[in-house]
Amino acid sequence: VVPDGRLRYLPFEALVASGREEGGRPVFWAESVAISYAESVAAALGGQPWRASGGWLGARGPAILAVGCSDGIRCDNRSRQVKRFFKPLAYVQREVGALARLFAGDRVTALIDEEAGEARFKALELSRFGVVHLAAHGVIDDTDWWRSALLLRPDAENGEDGFLTALEISRLEIGRSLVVLSGCGTGAGRLYEGEGILGLSGAFRRAGAGPLVVSLWSVDDRATATLMERFYRGLAAGSSAAEALAGAKREMIKAGYGNPFFWASFVLMGNAADPSGGQGEAGRAAASIR
Repeated sequence: VVPDGRLRYLPFEALVASGREEGGRPVFWAESVAISYAESVAAALGGQPWRASGGWLGARGPAILAVGCSDGIRCDNRSRQVKRFFKPLAYVQREVGALARLFAGDRVTALIDEEAGEARFKALELSRFGVVHLAAHGVIDDTDWWRSALLLRPDAENGEDGFLTALEISRLEIGRSLVVLSGCGTGAGRLYEGEGILGLSGAFRRAGAGPLVVSLWSVDDRATATLMERFYRGLAAGSSAAEALAGAKREMIKAGYGNPFFWASFVLMGNAADPSGGQGEAGRAAASIR
């Protein structure tokens, strides 16, 4: 899907099939198709499909970086006008732990809480990872998009305040990694005509990232951990990123998380190839909607 204007804030997976119900509940588009999003028709049809360096995520795939920070910063007091407070994320350790179990061996580098410092993250050779997963609070600044940030562990000795800002992200060398931003509103931000939504997702694109999995609104901690575990289980089985995310959403619906609040927020931005080298159902057709 290539959305225009305010439709960029809409997860099309949550649209309801007209007149269809199952067990007294509506049937969502997510239950029948896998959807990915692109900034333009040219990007959707002309861009090279993403394939993780070193192979797919099956039996022998690329290195994976999983960062989880449950309680790094309690208050965003960078502005005198607005202060934001954050509760600990109780399920971040479970989320990162599940990812590490799914991909055995030395393929997963897991940094949790005390190890999830901003300085340590920046010091990593990020381009060597095929997948970069970040589970942390996200802050979007609609006035100055470059002040949007992911909240990691502060490191005063190295001059890092824990706010990994969009400006800092844009200067990193991510490579063509699949980047998963597992936090609140990580795909939100202010819409700029001709540039799209600028914020954390825009910063990672500027850093050269491949496809992005981002959220469009504040998410539930427990439901997110469950969704992510099912998403990575699909990747480990050899599914494309689009099919794995779609499958995770279907499982969430069947497991009792029927309200789109719990599963529709996370969307895939970019062109992700399936393990056979094609583009999956989501890559075979693009719809431009205004």
